[in-house]
Amino acid sequence: MVRMNKIAPDGSSSLGAPHARLRQWMFLVAFVGVALLALIALAEIVLRVSRPDDRFYPYHRNSTHLFYPSEQATPGVSGVSRFTTNSFGTRGPELNGERIRILTIGGSTTACTVLDDEESWPALLMNYLIHDVNDSAFAWVTNSGMDGKHTDHHIMHAKYLLPRLPKIDYVIVYAGLNDVGKWLYAEKFDPHYLDDLNNWSNRVGEAFQVSNYTPKVFQWYKKLELWKSASIAKDLIVSSLETKKNLKGSIAQDAQLKWMEDARRQRQEREKHFVHRAKMETLPLALQSYRDNLTLIVRLVREAGAEPVFVAQAIQHQFLNEEERRRLWMGAMDGGKTYIKEEQMLEILNTFNLGMREVARQEGVAFVDIPDLIQGQHNLFYDAVHFNENGARVMARALADRLGPIFRSSASRPVP
Repeated sequence: MVRMNKIAPDGSSSLGAPHARLRQWMFLVAFVGVALLALIALAEIVLRVSRPDDRFYPYHRNSTHLFYPSEQATPGVSGVSRFTTNSFGTRGPELNGERIRILTIGGSTTACTVLDDEESWPALLMNYLIHDVNDSAFAWVTNSGMDGKHTDHHIMHAKYLLPRLPKIDYVIVYAGLNDVGKWLYAEKFDPHYLDDLNNWSNRVGEAFQVSNYTPKVFQWYKKLELWKSASIAKDLIVSSLETKKNLKGSIAQDAQLKWMEDARRQRQEREKHFVHRAKMETLPLALQSYRDNLTLIVRLVREAGAEPVFVAQAIQHQFLNEEERRRLWMGAMDGGKTYIKEEQMLEILNTFNLGMREVARQEGVAFVDIPDLIQGQHNLFYDAVHFNENGARVMARALADRLGPIFRSSASRPVP
């Protein structure tokens, strides 16, 4: 039996109607897709043209993050810790006309991520400086410390962040530990890493959470202004929710510090030994690279109209009991295959501290030997390298006693 197609009054076949509707839908989908891509492209162009070029912020600006330390994970740190940033993307209060303005640069031992805003040593230093002269307008301290960063990254903060802050007088550099870690972890240490422009770009990208200087190794979509704007929006939403929760709930970024438990467990499972001879032969190169970086930081800080202050890195790797040993997690070598023995970690860090002292002497920079000032004091660290609440107070008080006279003298000089 032959099936006959119905003929519409206009002469068209009914069989062609579904095909015509399908073509219409395909055209509509294609049109919407092209229009959407055009809108995205237009938005990207507008953002690239309109966004200011001074976006070198360590953290998202005006954000709030919460962390939940515990006595078991971080002895000497209690309560919920609030980590907030100001309009400069640094940790600390907004500038309010203070006369002496100080930027602190460093890694996690400067960031004090696990400590509450008011318990970090940069914040306590500011409070001590103000208290000692009984003048709330005397000093402002803002903190650009970031977890895991070393002097390669500190250079970027001195070069790109410092000139964008309002007339900083002093830059306190607390460094050394992560430079030791960089050398230990590298299976092949490159003392001239920053000489390559691509590597320089990578370090800039690592040193700033929001930056026009996106490293080439990033995925293509992370280089889009739309992606960066979405990242900022997400952070603002999270910050808003955290503020409304009134210190309840949790956030992303492992707020319960489980990463620390994992790092400690990994160290416990790996072999610990002294640095092998072949790597020790590269130690002079690492030390020279460290000194070169510090010298460059001095030049960049002074070019920005500020004066650097070097602070030697403190660590507690002597006379540890068994519980304190279990809390150690740093010191990974050769890509994490093994870990350095803690007594040699102290020895090598002291060598880097001596390198900092030497650069300070050569460049005429104020140098504070914190390890010497806090020697013999106990209950300062929650993992032998990061200060707990008591350690931050001791650190800040020592710095205020040592640097306070320098800052007061500077404040008393007439402005040229």
